[in-house]
Amino acid sequence: MLDAEDVRLLASLGFSALMRDGDAHARAIFEGVRAARPEQEAGAIGLAMLHLKNGESDRAIDLLKPFGANDIALAFQGLAFFRNGDRETAVRILNDAMALAPEGEGGVLARQMLEAIEREPPPPPRLI
Repeated sequence: MLDAEDVRLLASLGFSALMRDGDAHARAIFEGVRAARPEQEAGAIGLAMLHLKNGESDRAIDLLKPFGANDIALAFQGLAFFRNGDRETAVRILNDAMALAPEGEGGVLARQMLEAIEREPPPPPRLI
């Protein structure tokens, strides 16, 4: 069984691989972390980031939904909803992440994402 430090190290390696376009390596690492510690969010967040990178926001949302009490998972879920075109849900979820951990990693990330969303022009109205 992996202890907390092992999970942190593997997640760090997975994020490093992801940022260096080593998607196959990142996927293997995050799937391993998820299999070893399914109740923890690290593997799901890593896989969700990989899906977001590949334009698969629906898959990212599905992975992150079980971790709604985690500020970092909420921040990335908010990003996924925004990328899916659901600005209203994205803003709500990002506000939840900030409320959950205003000074925590996810809260700070959510605040930065909200600021970026506010700079984006609203989408045009839908014609029926």
